[in-house]
Amino acid sequence: MGMNMTDIAMEVNVRVVASSGRSMDIANIICSSAEMSEEDKVQMASALAQVKATIGGVPGCSDKAIEDILWDYYYDVPKTINYILGRPQPFPM
Repeated sequence: MGMNMTDIAMEVNVRVVASSGRSMDIANIICSSAEMSEEDKVQMASALAQVKATIGGVPGCSDKAIEDILWDYYYDVPKTINYILGRPQPFPM
């Protein structure tokens, strides 16, 4: 499975010191700068609903975690479900 920029930033735990002297999490910066198109939002909502209807709740697996997996798999619901059910818990929040 390929890693997106958020995964990479989180994996290496990269931090930057802003000019104010605060530590900033690169993953949060990347996530906040990415905008989804209206078409992506519709696809994401539909795919998220399908995943949740199929597997229900998975302990430690937030909607955000499911959305990240759906994004990585280009909204492929079966692949997302297989990944979630085959992955050790807990999921990153």
